[in-house]
Amino acid sequence: MHRRLLLVLASACSAAAAAAGLPAAAAAQGRANELGGFYALSYTPAGALPIVVLVKNARDSMPRGSVAVRFGISKNRDDTLRINNYGASAKLRVWRGVSLGATYGYRTCESGCTGLSMASLDASGTLLHFDAQHPEEADTEIAYQLSVGYGKAEKRDLSAKSFAASLPMTVSLSQMYDGLLTLSFIPSIARGSLADNDTTVLLPGTGTYTSTKFMIGAGIGYLFPVGLGVHATVHRIAIAESSAQSGLVATWRF
Repeated sequence: MHRRLLLVLASACSAAAAAAGLPAAAAAQGRANELGGFYALSYTPAGALPIVVLVKNARDSMPRGSVAVRFGISKNRDDTLRINNYGASAKLRVWRGVSLGATYGYRTCESGCTGLSMASLDASGTLLHFDAQHPEEADTEIAYQLSVGYGKAEKRDLSAKSFAASLPMTVSLSQMYDGLLTLSFIPSIARGSLADNDTTVLLPGTGTYTSTKFMIGAGIGYLFPVGLGVHATVHRIAIAESSAQSGLVATWRF
């Protein structure tokens, strides 16, 4: 009888201890997923490269396509590591205001990380466009951008996937000699998935980690009448480990 009572008490204590550990384990797994999603976005064009925002204007309201050269700089939170992201994109108009294209990029840093290649398939279009009623007023445009991306480390069994949807909202002001100044606010939502199969440097263990993140960005650009454009942007992924990334973009519309 006493032996059976002791076994019951031991089982109850074990169950209580296991139950007490469940919240901590769930919190640790949730945190790992949060970080995994963040790293996945940072390793694909959606989070690594500055967003390209092009708007309609009177001279080229329906261009056939565009190409862009993109460069982004970011640092980790303690400013000990500078990360450089280089990319090139091309898009073609396939139907009215809808454009499809692709991006290729490469990630480097000053020290402490390996190279990483990234690519994405992209789509964009205009949702709303309001022309200014007077020359001194601004045009307003709301667009959408979609990106399905993939990134792969060169020397590690590490890969990333992402899907991002952005809603650039832009006002554009006519300038002298048919130039156009643009100011953009760029909210985004993105889902990233990181597959880390040979290291525990980034996360507690190997495996696949996935989460959804918000991103916020802003940009200023100048479009020349000949089709060339220059743009400066900044964006940040909504997580404490993220720092603001600044970027430069050169575009050509044809």
